[in-house]
Amino acid sequence: GPMIYELLVSCYEAFPGKNLVDSICKYIMKGQPGKKKYFRWYALAVEQDIRITRLYEYYIETMPKGYPDVLPQVIRMYFVYNNALSSKKRAQIYANVIRNKEVDKATYQNYKKSMEQFAMESLKAGKINEDFAAVYQECIGGLTSKATGEMLARVMFSYRIYCDDPKIRNVIVCHEELEQEDVYPCNDGVAYINLYNTNARIFFEDDRKRRYVSTVDYNLQKLMDEKEYVKQCASLDVSFPGLLLAVCSGKSEIRVRNLGCYQHAAQMQEFREEYRHNICKKILEYYAAHAGDDTLDSYLKKMDYMTFAKVDKVILAELLIEKGMYEMAFEIVKEYGYEGIRTESLVKLASRMILRMEFVEQEELVYLSLHVFEEGKYDDIILSYLSDNLLGPVEQMALLWERMKGFQLETYALEEEIM
Repeated sequence: GPMIYELLVSCYEAFPGKNLVDSICKYIMKGQPGKKKYFRWYALAVEQDIRITRLYEYYIETMPKGYPDVLPQVIRMYFVYNNALSSKKRAQIYANVIRNKEVDKATYQNYKKSMEQFAMESLKAGKINEDFAAVYQECIGGLTSKATGEMLARVMFSYRIYCDDPKIRNVIVCHEELEQEDVYPCNDGVAYINLYNTNARIFFEDDRKRRYVSTVDYNLQKLMDEKEYVKQCASLDVSFPGLLLAVCSGKSEIRVRNLGCYQHAAQMQEFREEYRHNICKKILEYYAAHAGDDTLDSYLKKMDYMTFAKVDKVILAELLIEKGMYEMAFEIVKEYGYEGIRTESLVKLASRMILRMEFVEQEELVYLSLHVFEEGKYDDIILSYLSDNLLGPVEQMALLWERMKGFQLETYALEEEIM
C-alpha cells in the first residue's frame, strides 16, 4: 500500500537511479496508475528511456493540464502512430504542440493536418474545454460555410468556471433576453458555460436542486477570442440565438452587415417578447433612417409585418407608403387604425389604393378617403371616389361638391345625390 510507495520514494530521494525509477513505475502501475501525482515518475522513466508496457499512455493520462514544456520526442512520435487515446487527451497534446509551435516547428508541421481534421470532428461533436478551444482557435480560420459557423457559434462563447464548493452539481446561466435558462454540469468543481453578453446571471445548484448566488466563490476564464468569428458568422447568416444575442446586445448599432442578425432575433421564439419588441423597434428606426436605400426593399418584402406593426405601426406604415408597398400599408391601417400617421402619407395611400382597386367601392377605403378629405387633404382621385361612393349628411356632400368644382371635376352625379 501507501507504506511501500513512501518507502520507495524515500529510497529514490537518497539514492536516485534508473533501477529505482523502473521499480517505482512497475509498482504504481499495479494499483491506481492514473493518479495525477505519479506523473513525476512516468516523466523520469520516459526521460531515462526505460521501456515498460503502457508507460506512454500513463504519461499522457497523468500529464498536468496546460503542461507548458515541449513533450519528449518519444511521446510525440508514439502519439502520431497511436490513435487509441480519448479525444480529451488528444486535445491536450495538440494544445501543447500549438503552445510550443515556435520552439518546435517540426512537430507542429507534422501534426498540422491531423489537428485540422481533429478540430472539425470535435467541433461537430460540440466538445469544449481549454484544450479544444486552443485547437479551434488555431485550426479554424476563415469560415467558409454556414454549417461550420452554426457549430462554432455553440462553443465560441465558452468560459471555464471553477468553484471549489464540493456540493455544487450544476451551474445555471440566465440571460434575461432568452426564454430558457441553460444548465451545465459541474464536475470536480469545473463547468464549461456559455455567456453571450455581460448581463447574464450565474447560479449554482446542489444535488437537492437548491440554488446559491453570492455564497459560492468562483472564477471565470474566457476560452476563445470570438470577435472575428462573430463577424464572419453574421455575414454567413448564422442564426444561433447566442450569436444573435452577442451581436444585438449592449450599445451595438445596426449596420447593413449585421441587419440579418437583428431580423432573425426579432422573430425567434427563443427570445422573450419584450426583447423581440425592442429589436423590432431598432430595426424600424434603422429602416426609417435609411428609407432611400434600395437594398432594404428585399428585406421589407420578407418581413413579418404584423410582428413589427404591434411595436410601431406609425413608422412601419410611413415606411411602406414611402416604399410604394401600398397593399401592406393598407392592411396595417385596417388592422391598427391611422392615428399618428401623417395625413400626406394617408392621401398617397388612399389615392394609390383607389387606382389599384379600380375605383370599386370598399368600405375601409371609403372611410380612409373621407378621413383625409375631412383633414382638408385630397386629390382628384380621392374626390371622384368619394363622389361615387359617399352617402353622408348633406353638408358633407355639399363640401365635396364645392371641392370638386375647384378641381373642374364632373359633378352631375353628385348633384343628383344631393338633390
